[in-house]
Amino acid sequence: AVIFYLFPFPSFKYQITDKIYDILLRFDRYQKESECIRMDMEYLVINHGSLRYISVGVWRMRIVVIGLCIIALVVFVLHLLQYLKIRKLCLYNKEELENPKHRRIFEELEKELNIRTKVRVIYSKYCNTPMTTGMISSVIILPIWIKNVPEHIYHDIVMHELIHIKHRDVLVKFSGILVIALHWFNPFSYILYYEISNISEMYCDSVVLKNRGREDRRAYSELLLKLITECEPDNRRFAAGILGNGRVKRRIIEMKTARKNRMLVSIVSM
Repeated sequence: AVIFYLFPFPSFKYQITDKIYDILLRFDRYQKESECIRMDMEYLVINHGSLRYISVGVWRMRIVVIGLCIIALVVFVLHLLQYLKIRKLCLYNKEELENPKHRRIFEELEKELNIRTKVRVIYSKYCNTPMTTGMISSVIILPIWIKNVPEHIYHDIVMHELIHIKHRDVLVKFSGILVIALHWFNPFSYILYYEISNISEMYCDSVVLKNRGREDRRAYSELLLKLITECEPDNRRFAAGILGNGRVKRRIIEMKTARKNRMLVSIVSM
């Protein structure tokens, strides 16, 4: 869906209709001896020596396009500035990962998930919920209170964030912001971004809970509920976190049962 929003596929329909029209003309015996010139007089630009004529329709189109580009740029810059402000705040007065047990868990998860990019784990008192940021160099930012959680809780939280990194979810959310910037007038672009956030969180949940039993799923659900009651939801742009956009109910319902990956259904749906 993001690709269809960002790439102008509809513009090719004009080229396709022109090709079809040319092919039909070849089989039309009445048009073989004469050329057919089709011209849109509303959108017309004429350059002939010192003479230059631009129709009102072209001028109107230019003004609209420039206005849309300015609005898109403003929307994107506002989101980017918000991201840079929050990232700078979270990285200020940071603490590196020092707990040897937590370091061991992190390294084992990196190896298990085959994470090839360099990932930093830091703690910040300005971060109230676990989150992942950075499209080139990934950083997992954890609240200070994570230092004192049991090892199994730390394992699930860090694994969730590493899955975000493995599947480039921050880059996908960045693409969603581009869609909003270009299609700010279209309410479906906001719905798309909302669904991107939801689906990425549910996918991470499914990987964390893969091959786990009912008790583990209940414990993970209780962890999400505890986070949502003690922390603020993560609505930040260009970042992915275990709380996502705060819509935990849908995720808990989804993780109650393990689902099988049905490749045929996916292909037919595509």
